[in-house]
Amino acid sequence: MSMLCTAGTASCADAPSDANAVAASSPSVDTVPRRSMGAILRVDARVLHSYDLANQGHGVSKELNDRVVFCARAWRVAIERTVATETSLIVHGKRAGTPVVLKVVKEEGDEWRCGEIAAKFGGRGVVQVYEHTDGAALFEKLDPGEPLAALTLAGRDDEATDILATMLGRMAPGDPPEGSATVEQWGEGFMRYLASGDERIPHTLLEPAHRIFRDLSLTQRNPALLHGDLHHYNVLSDRARGWCAIDVKGVVGELEYELGAALRNPIDRPDLFASLDVVERRLDHFGLGLGIDTSRARGWCFAQAVLSAILSIEDGGGEAERDAALALARVLLDSSALKADFLD
Repeated sequence: MSMLCTAGTASCADAPSDANAVAASSPSVDTVPRRSMGAILRVDARVLHSYDLANQGHGVSKELNDRVVFCARAWRVAIERTVATETSLIVHGKRAGTPVVLKVVKEEGDEWRCGEIAAKFGGRGVVQVYEHTDGAALFEKLDPGEPLAALTLAGRDDEATDILATMLGRMAPGDPPEGSATVEQWGEGFMRYLASGDERIPHTLLEPAHRIFRDLSLTQRNPALLHGDLHHYNVLSDRARGWCAIDVKGVVGELEYELGAALRNPIDRPDLFASLDVVERRLDHFGLGLGIDTSRARGWCFAQAVLSAILSIEDGGGEAERDAALALARVLLDSSALKADFLD
């Protein structure tokens, strides 16, 4: 795979096959949940090519390693440590003495253009982008980088919700890049699932979710570029800038759509969100903070919860995440407000 760098001042061609200029040490590896960038698979090394992580099930191929080293050289990053997630390699290092984070995506998918899309927000509520190309980007390092989920887990969910609302108010993106995904395209997952013959998602949830998603998609107001996966583990703290979003996926849709991921998180603690009282309280906070249409946000929340379960099945995700999303969908299906607005 060739790697053509198009951002900043870097001039790049194909990634070199040899990365012998950087010495490696023997890394130690710990596996933790994928959704927290601050607590995932840790690799204490200056380079990856001399240590075979691929054989440990982490998907680090020679080609991927070469891209990491190549980008580090092209963007003048001194590598300090590397973190591997299911979809990318995250390199912590410094450029001209300034802490930075280099993200190199393993393969084409919804994170492939993460730098280009994040750059459209211009640092407004989103991590700053220093350099980017297809499949890789160089970001500012957020310090201390604690996830917003910590507040909800500590019983401070109202505070966390207000922070999300304030941050969303700051996120003023430019025009979407050409070829950006749309809400309508993401919704095609319903038809794929129906055609698959899979029966793990009950039809009593699937049919109304599909219908509501379709109806909301056709009646969107003021669609714009959205983060696309804005939840408690994708918002980190910074001493200088406050709270900032990371891991921008990018989708074009109305603002109410953006709340779906936040309303079903922290995903590993469904007991903290799969409750009608919690959903309605959070919607009230978002309504006051953003002036959104809470009825549409509620509908999106239900439909996205089912779509999230579909995508989890497609991606081979674990049952826990799928079941958490469906638990929220079941709660919302019993909501008198949802029934009155969309199902009666």
